Amino acid sequence: MWQESQRRTHEAHWPEIERFFSSLPPRLFRQAKLLEYDFAFRYAATGQFRHAFMGADQFPILSLAGWLLDDLGVPTTDRADADRHLFLASFLLAARVQTIEGILDPSSFSDESHIGLLEFFSTCIFLEFAHLIPSGSSGSPFWEQYQALTARDLDRLLERRERQAGTDLDDEPDAYLNGRWAAPARLVALAVTEIGGVTTAAAGICAMLDGLAAAFQIRDDVETMHRDLQHGRVTYPIATVARAAHIPLHPPPEPNQILGAMVATRSLPTILAKAEALVLDSARCARELDLMSVGSYLDDVRAISAEQLNRVSPVDGPPPSATPRSGPLMRTFEPTLPKALDMAQRFLLSERTFRESWETHREGMFGSGEVASRYPAGLILEILHGRGVDVTRETDDFLAFTVANDFRYYDHPWSDADSDTVGVFLRLRRYASSPTEHEDALARVLGCLERQIGATGAVPVWIADCDGPSTDDVRPPIVALGEGCGTVAAHLLIGLLTVAGDRYRGAVESGASHLLDRLRHVGVGANVNYPPLFALAVFFRLLALLEQRNVGRGPAADIGTTRTRLLAELHARLEAAPVTPQASALAAIACRHAGQSDLVDPRWMTTVLKQQRSDGSWIGEPFAAAPNRGGWVSWYSSTTLTSALCYEALAGSSDA
Repeated sequence: MWQESQRRTHEAHWPEIERFFSSLPPRLFRQAKLLEYDFAFRYAATGQFRHAFMGADQFPILSLAGWLLDDLGVPTTDRADADRHLFLASFLLAARVQTIEGILDPSSFSDESHIGLLEFFSTCIFLEFAHLIPSGSSGSPFWEQYQALTARDLDRLLERRERQAGTDLDDEPDAYLNGRWAAPARLVALAVTEIGGVTTAAAGICAMLDGLAAAFQIRDDVETMHRDLQHGRVTYPIATVARAAHIPLHPPPEPNQILGAMVATRSLPTILAKAEALVLDSARCARELDLMSVGSYLDDVRAISAEQLNRVSPVDGPPPSATPRSGPLMRTFEPTLPKALDMAQRFLLSERTFRESWETHREGMFGSGEVASRYPAGLILEILHGRGVDVTRETDDFLAFTVANDFRYYDHPWSDADSDTVGVFLRLRRYASSPTEHEDALARVLGCLERQIGATGAVPVWIADCDGPSTDDVRPPIVALGEGCGTVAAHLLIGLLTVAGDRYRGAVESGASHLLDRLRHVGVGANVNYPPLFALAVFFRLLALLEQRNVGRGPAADIGTTRTRLLAELHARLEAAPVTPQASALAAIACRHAGQSDLVDPRWMTTVLKQQRSDGSWIGEPFAAAPNRGGWVSWYSSTTLTSALCYEALAGSSDA
């Protein structure tokens, strides 16, 4: 009986859902379109959006209004109009719940940018109900209950988020029995009883729906138990197993510990028996209220619950059906973080010249149609080597090109050599197949650097007056941008500190003394070319190396006060929470290089994970200023470099 009613309702009103989605403005449409697929994937056995919430194995959020109107014999002046508005309101309530769940789920791809969609759904829900129940109608309790239920629903979700992040976890399993569909189902039932003037039945119907929603929540939480354990979430099944096995819920137990305990304590039959008991209570309520359509649906839900329980705790009687009426009780999920790291690494290695990361200019720099700097590829190679990825051949190629290009930043003879290029060359040499190769060329450029540092006491950005092919007769006057960048100086000093012996100790001591003095006075203001959090990470790397190498008295005496100044800046910058993947990654990297891993907010990694694309990459974000057409400066960004930084941040979180 209920199946035919459900089918007719969907066929009659689904076009309304399609019209609703097609009318959305572009940004909301893109978010809502992904929600369509989410519904199709999670709540439709056929994988078709139009079949969402159909069948006895799905909570009937879209069917409740029609069934209750029939079962209660509600007289309506325009039944088709009531059906249409209640169906759309029911769908929007479900969409609102799923959007909130996605925002709270670190493994999903929904984030705070979906709050606008959430607010839009809430407004539309209000309008659909208001069409049937005027918000100004006197004596109507619906709107008071609407406000209370909406607020309580949100508060429960926020409470769950706080509970997962804190230590005040409830040991009582029933504390986690807040079915996601309870509040939406209640609102639909309250609307129907208000429209029909049968509000005396509302309390019993709501109690019935609360039990049914809790039963579905248990079944859903059993199915996703493996994933919930991976993310440290506590649900009714997890709390039940933990109580039976005397396992504390904080810190979050290991997944295998809980899964093993579930078998040892035989908790799964107990958990499924709880779900079955809730369905039985709901069915009893339906009979007492003479709800025939709802009751016939609940009979089939009872059959599924009994079958699931019989799978794990067989009883005497006929064997369970050879073809189960429901899907697998529990699914295994690949951990999110290892999968994200694997995807990112395979993206980074999919094009091994990393050409997309090169700072390429086609606006006419040096009068040429195309000029490029391969320097960013060196940063990517450094990250990959640091994570044990074998990119030796690519490193050899990078070093050979750098020498052939006379350590210039750009691949053009009018470009000067620069300290960033020399620094990354020095840092990568130890990973080369022949680390001592290119000694003569390196000695030449380091000799130039020594002379400049000796003359000024500071590490220059651009290395001028170095031996090499002369271009003075043809090179026009060129404005060299970025001079005085402390991050470039730190990069070069880190590279020099990787060189064995004390050959360049004097240059290091002089350059470090000058840089530390600047950092104590202006902090991250000494940075010119890079994002501030990236610069802080580099500065903290340098301080650690200076201590390890026990560089002369001057710098050594200044390290402590410099670190104090930089730590204060790090704390100040973290007060403005990063909102993009690259910013979140750089914040985590800076904290770890500062020796302050306790400052890393787990939400930063959630931001990174939620924005990863299907090919393993992240959208490129501004990283450094670079010349552009017409004598202007714009932002250099690179999908490959941003992805490498996000990869490094995620890999660091897996180390913790």
